[in-house]
Amino acid sequence: MKNLMTRLALTVALMFGMATAALAQADWPSKPLTVVVTFGAGGNADLQTRLEAKYLEPILGVPIKVVNVPGGGHVPGVMSFLKGDTDGYTWMRFAPPSTVIAPLVRRAPYDPLTDFAPAWMNTQGSTVLYVRSDSPWTTLDEFIAAAQETDLVMGINNIGAPPHLSAVNLSNQFDVNFKMLAMKTIPASLTGLIGGQADAAIGQTTHVAMFPDELRPLVILDERKDYFDTHLPGVKTLEELHPGMTAGNWLKSGWTAKAGTDPAIIEKMTAAGKQVFENPDFQREFAGLSTLVPVYGTKEVLADIERGLTFYAPLLDSLGMLKK
Repeated sequence: MKNLMTRLALTVALMFGMATAALAQADWPSKPLTVVVTFGAGGNADLQTRLEAKYLEPILGVPIKVVNVPGGGHVPGVMSFLKGDTDGYTWMRFAPPSTVIAPLVRRAPYDPLTDFAPAWMNTQGSTVLYVRSDSPWTTLDEFIAAAQETDLVMGINNIGAPPHLSAVNLSNQFDVNFKMLAMKTIPASLTGLIGGQADAAIGQTTHVAMFPDELRPLVILDERKDYFDTHLPGVKTLEELHPGMTAGNWLKSGWTAKAGTDPAIIEKMTAAGKQVFENPDFQREFAGLSTLVPVYGTKEVLADIERGLTFYAPLLDSLGMLKK
């Protein structure tokens, strides 16, 4: 009889726990959400996240607080996120430096394929080679010819960041050397270019809008031109100019929960994201920040992150930066 009562008590407790969990899922979200951004305030990742949060709030019915945790190669920001619960109230904007590059170059205390449960990936960026508008180089081939004569200074944001790896990729394609000038942020590297500290700089497609009169885009380094005509009409891709060549990057980002979060909560967030991304008002605002190319579902996004790892690993290895 005692064993029977114990089993009954355990069964009731289990049923109560399941009912409580189901109720929590049904009520989600019932309090404000937090989204961690591992970049500083004012950058593209921060602005994109705040815009998405603005449109998500009326759909989810709760406020969304954006918390910036920059620095430390993005590891501190990721770890502050992973220390949170799996209740669906803390999210993170994942991007190449935090979820793809950092684990490849250092012993990061997380795994990009097992520690995250993404709801969506909605941006597709590409790197662009810029020179000053008064530069003597009006074509890529003119620029490469000059780089073959002397080592030009290339403005980048950080060593190991996507623009740096695009510059390395470009130098490998044409067998030229660049003197890398790291300026911490892409806008800073473009400002340095305009100020004469660099001969060229690597930015993204949308950065031309920051300095429309001071910059001349020479080439889009990614081969997927259809995504970028809105921002740089008429500018050729590297593949168009030199078939078979590309110096682009895996530049995608989105929102993720911590692995172990109930799939029903992830699905609710995914559905909310779909509503946002189909909103014409959001699309108009977002167009100034990035190119909207949504991928939905945890499995699909993780598969794309794996492709990013495959893309960056050989580049980092060529620089001696790939962790062993």
